[in-house]
Amino acid sequence: MKFNTVSRIGYALVSAAFITAIGGLQASATVSAIELAQASPAPSPAPSAPAPAPSAPAPGDAPLYERASYIGTCRQANATTEVFQNTALGPVNQRVGTVNAGSQVTLTGVLGDIAGIGGVAQIKTPVVGWLRSSTLATCGTPPVTGSCFIIRTATAPNGLYAYSDPITAQKQLYNGQADGPAGGSKVYFTTPPTPSQTARNTIYVKVTYTSLNGSNRVGWISQGSVGSTPGGLSSNLSVCP
Repeated sequence: MKFNTVSRIGYALVSAAFITAIGGLQASATVSAIELAQASPAPSPAPSAPAPAPSAPAPGDAPLYERASYIGTCRQANATTEVFQNTALGPVNQRVGTVNAGSQVTLTGVLGDIAGIGGVAQIKTPVVGWLRSSTLATCGTPPVTGSCFIIRTATAPNGLYAYSDPITAQKQLYNGQADGPAGGSKVYFTTPPTPSQTARNTIYVKVTYTSLNGSNRVGWISQGSVGSTPGGLSSNLSVCP
């Protein structure tokens, strides 16, 4: 009986030790699983889909096209012309530069036909921007000018102011001074002629004139009061001989 009791006690102790060991292994495995789960990075969120590209022109988009044979080609300004950052070629605060008559530019190959403006071309040198296609000719071509007139000294002895925009009376400047043709100097209408504008009872015409820096420049000048005509007695312009 003592032997059986001792055996039973020993068996119970061995069983308890075995169960404790198994429990320890299970606890250790559980802890390891928790640690592994904590160490594993959370899955990255799926990237958002990119915005779809426009499939059709939106209202107000400029009708542009690319002419591959023009990419990187040279053109020469046949008159001093202003360069703008938009195809509307204005207002004045959109101007990015001026190309003098005879200067060369490089085309990007992108052209447009803009309502109320006509043909426009994008250039990449000497500045990136847009100008009228009609002001460009093949490189090496002499500048083309329109009708010639002289600033009449009887009505404008000190010359005339030149304006970037006659409607807003935005004067053209050179080194902080008002620019414009001197009295007795020659001016040339643009080719083709730009329609005149009327403001403050004065008719303004767009011409190429000699700037204060000695180069050709395009601007608007007073042709005379409403009712006058270029070359007439009441005009600031007389016809070149």
